[in-house]
Amino acid sequence: MRLSILSALVLSGALFAAGGVQAGTIYNGGTPSDPDSFYYGDSTYYYSKAADTFALTAGGTTIGGVNWWGGCASGSFSPTSCPTGNFKLFIYSDASGSPGAQLHEYNVGGANQAFVTTGVNGYSEYSYSASIPALTLTAGTQYWLGIQDQTTSDFVWGWDTTSNAPDGLENEASFGAGSWTPFNADLAFNLTSASTSAVPEPFTLSLFGAGVVGAAALRRRKKKA
Repeated sequence: MRLSILSALVLSGALFAAGGVQAGTIYNGGTPSDPDSFYYGDSTYYYSKAADTFALTAGGTTIGGVNWWGGCASGSFSPTSCPTGNFKLFIYSDASGSPGAQLHEYNVGGANQAFVTTGVNGYSEYSYSASIPALTLTAGTQYWLGIQDQTTSDFVWGWDTTSNAPDGLENEASFGAGSWTPFNADLAFNLTSASTSAVPEPFTLSLFGAGVVGAAALRRRKKKA
């Protein structure tokens, strides 16, 4: 009997934990389509930031992570490998098709940089990912995600373009000389939800309850003995 009760406890505990901490994509802005094509967003360059639009839908309005792709060029704009970056992320409101007021800023450092591939012109492509504190925005409202690398002046970092962005939504802009310049381009990124603990299913709760009741009965028998 004791083994059965312990087994029930282990099983119910495992199923309760299976409620899990999960995160999913809540906005897919497209994956990179050309490692050699990017828009600069480097604090040491004329275009010090790059930005692109996004909008979230009801049921997925809390951002917990940002994923994007990029590459580097030397001072002569020839291909070079990217050292570990030092990135800042920004969230802006929309102002008639350009980034408006800055709403949030996050210093995410190296941002989990990983090599992906090399393009035909020799530029290396990297993927980046970073977590941010849970940020809830308004569904159906257009915002801008901005990215800036602040590492060194030895190279210029750029944000990769994509050809599979959502139709009618993506609009790239670059920041230079104190203002934003819109470009006809789409940048590769996606946003993920903040991790949340799922609510256990009724069956899971019933097993968990059975395990607790069994444990209580076992304690009573021990006392009587």
